[in-house]
Amino acid sequence: MDSKFDIDLDGGTSLPGRVFKHQFPESTPNVEFYSITEYPQRDGALRCGVRQSLAFPVFESSTQRCVGVIEVVSPVEEKSLICNDLFRYRIYKDFEKKGLKCSVGFDHKDMELDEAQNEAHTVALDEIKNVLKVVCEVYDLPLAQVWVPCKVGWPCRPLVDGGVLGGCCYYYKDDYGEDEDDYGDNDGAFRYISSLFHLKNGVGVVGRALLSTNMVFCRDVTQLSLTEYPLAHYALKARLSGCFAICLDSNCTGNDVYVLEFFMPMSNNASENPHTSLRKIWETMRENFRTLRIASGRTWGRITY
Repeated sequence: MDSKFDIDLDGGTSLPGRVFKHQFPESTPNVEFYSITEYPQRDGALRCGVRQSLAFPVFESSTQRCVGVIEVVSPVEEKSLICNDLFRYRIYKDFEKKGLKCSVGFDHKDMELDEAQNEAHTVALDEIKNVLKVVCEVYDLPLAQVWVPCKVGWPCRPLVDGGVLGGCCYYYKDDYGEDEDDYGDNDGAFRYISSLFHLKNGVGVVGRALLSTNMVFCRDVTQLSLTEYPLAHYALKARLSGCFAICLDSNCTGNDVYVLEFFMPMSNNASENPHTSLRKIWETMRENFRTLRIASGRTWGRITY
């Protein structure tokens, strides 16, 4: 495909412009999910058999300044580029040899906890896992995940002003509907993709829940742009739509916060009022809380649609 496209780095409307402006990777399992405005070369790319796209910023090691954007495309949809650990590692190392860094590979640092903190952290996570399981089973929710603020090292540091969230643990129902051949994986494909991506504070349902330390709801995350929700195209492929997130803390882990993300069943979109559904779910969560509470301190937070 021999074509040239003007890129507005300041406006950030094209794929390279968005990645350069926000200095954060962007990926899709199928470029067909983009609009022409978001991906001007979409139709030409599809004619050439392009399906997946992964774009990431490249930084100068000495100044930590973003100096460019690399986009990698693939003609196959079954095996995700972002899922290929060897691929990401080789890119990272190849750029490192040239004195550059790229954010295709995240260098996350584990929190340094003493023995007492580790025990408290384990208690909180065990309680959270139980809440995820109970809520998903009682209300037939397809997937629930937990996100926690990450302590990150270079090359993430210039990307995460205001904080970044990484996946911590999850619960999903075996029959929640992903195609078995998605990415060459099974029902956990979307969950696995989520574990490789990271969300900025204030971005997406999860990021906004962290920012507000409260509850946030979106009727259909697949209608969000990738700037608003980096996993929107993967959610579309997995046939997930309604989502809510709630920011909690635990009275046994001090200032640590946990953002619980729940995906609603597709049938919920046209049936019960979401506000009614969320109140029922919240009451069930409360019944299973021992140390957890809404981080804002309110008994029932405002819901954002």
